[in-house]
Amino acid sequence: MTAFAATCLWCALQVSIFVAVVSLLYLVLRRWSLAAGGLIAAVSLAVVILISGLAFSPWPRWELATAEANLPKPQTSLPIPETEQATAPETVAAAPTLTPNPPETPQAGIAAWLTGFGDALTHELTVPAADPTTHAWTWTEIAVVVCLALSALGCVRLLAGLWAVRALRNSGRPIEDDELRESADLLRAELACPRRVELLEADQLAAPATVGWRRPVILLPAAWRSWTPPERRAVLAHEIAHIRRGDFLTYVIAQIGLVLHYYNPLVHWLAGRLRLEQELAADASAAALAGGRLEYLQMLAAMALRQADQPVSWPARTFLPSRGHLIRRVEMLKHSKRLSTRLPGAARVVVVGLLAAVGIGIVGLRQPQGPLAKAADNPRVAQQESAKRPTATKQRITSDKFEMSYIPVDAVQIIGVRPAALFEHQGFAALAKMINEDLGLERMVGMPVEEIEQITGFRMVSKRKPSGKRLNVLAPEGMRPQPQMLFGTTMIRAVRPTDFPILTASFAASAMQSEYAGEIYYK
Repeated sequence: MTAFAATCLWCALQVSIFVAVVSLLYLVLRRWSLAAGGLIAAVSLAVVILISGLAFSPWPRWELATAEANLPKPQTSLPIPETEQATAPETVAAAPTLTPNPPETPQAGIAAWLTGFGDALTHELTVPAADPTTHAWTWTEIAVVVCLALSALGCVRLLAGLWAVRALRNSGRPIEDDELRESADLLRAELACPRRVELLEADQLAAPATVGWRRPVILLPAAWRSWTPPERRAVLAHEIAHIRRGDFLTYVIAQIGLVLHYYNPLVHWLAGRLRLEQELAADASAAALAGGRLEYLQMLAAMALRQADQPVSWPARTFLPSRGHLIRRVEMLKHSKRLSTRLPGAARVVVVGLLAAVGIGIVGLRQPQGPLAKAADNPRVAQQESAKRPTATKQRITSDKFEMSYIPVDAVQIIGVRPAALFEHQGFAALAKMINEDLGLERMVGMPVEEIEQITGFRMVSKRKPSGKRLNVLAPEGMRPQPQMLFGTTMIRAVRPTDFPILTASFAASAMQSEYAGEIYYK
């Protein structure tokens, strides 16, 4: 499977986990505050878009441990008998040989099933991409392509809907009724809406609607002239409440998240809940200015009964209400027990911060990185990967443990570091380059720092009295000799067969070559 298809599938999994978590959070906090429900739905859909964008970026990233981490790994060791360790010659370096770890006991029951499922999922997400000329499409790649094509159609539909709303706005006729305009200005002041509101009449509408976010416009149907003054006031209060809250822009953002993840039923549910929460919040503000909840509900019911079912153009239906929409509002108001839209500022910050933290935490869970060995499933890919790797690292043999076979049993102090394990991470690539090139380590020791598997130093129990002198290690030309470390014997172990005479020429020019247990040492 290609890397792009794997990223799309992983993104879908991340979004599914996120919307599942926030849906539970919505159900809990919705009982506490009406405004909290709308805020959670709006912010969650915005975070869905954020997750979709960050899925294709390298950051943030939290490494995931997979079942492959528990598989046996080769380690380098030389089997030296314990009785001979005390008499082994002091060494500067040794060439590694390969000995496998003992096999692990296979798992059984549900643990084995979970391990197998994890391995299968990891393999599906990390298998390398094959050559396009010989690549056979898998069902996952076909599914990703179909989903992307449907998302593209959804984007076209969304743009067509916005264009239809703009055309409807441009075809609207300005309302010159002074009483209605004065009522709108008074309601703006009462609802603390700082934005200027334009009133237009549109014959294509069956119910009032608010469109636009930079220059908001209230569109009224031609039947507005038959409304009573209280009904006009209630309608204008409802629409101005939408403008003050910026509901049109919020709903457009929600539709973008819905287009990207239209296949997810929870995303559809959140988008639907957002629309309902927006209407309930606007109704709550309007009811406070229209004589109370009961009187406001009666006016909406009377208007719904008189309303004609005027068809709206298909692309614009996403953003414009219909006759059934007004009836749904009546049902919500009838069964709603609380109509409070107040939410303290501190509570808003906590809710937004919590949702952002959950989203960033989930988007940082990146898909596992498959080992290069998986390229062996495709011979052509394996050959290409082998050609890309430098010749010096083709025989790399790394270990996940410190090699202690050469440490004498009477050593009293030991210090060790494993540079290869440290510098194999991509984040240390710049530091490794600086050490190898700028500091000249590769030229000095004959190998880059990422190929030094282990550096170990130890000190024996000394039976001689200290002489008070300090030994100096021979340094390359141009470098000042440095005092020897506290540890008398230093061992360097490489990840591949290495020409150690280069190393000994730099640090121990007087070292003598000797053989022990079939291996070459420089004493």
